[in-house]
Amino acid sequence: MRSRPTVRKIMSASAQVSEIPRQTLYGASQKQIYARWRFAAMLVADLHGHSAAAIGRAMQKDHTSVLHGIQRGKGSPEIRKRAAEISVHLLRVPTGPELHPTITEAVKREGRKK
Repeated sequence: MRSRPTVRKIMSASAQVSEIPRQTLYGASQKQIYARWRFAAMLVADLHGHSAAAIGRAMQKDHTSVLHGIQRGKGSPEIRKRAAEISVHLLRVPTGPELHPTITEAVKREGRKK
């Protein structure tokens, strides 16, 4: 069984899938296109078991911003679609888990826990 991807690997996958340079994607810009890809990466990292604090450290964001991004991601079909694209990309890279659930299934399971 493979280990979970690091937040940095998830960030790199997001940059590759979006075709936006990583420095631009994870910079200070609040442009909607960048924010949605960041939120998708935050959601993927959360689903892989990374804490909001760990995600925030890697992305140089406050943990409350990460929590906001994860919530936005769970509530947006567009962001979930982007998260799924990142996850598919991670499956091609030898750091993702062997049996990765789809983002939609993982979000549904998460919602049932509450």
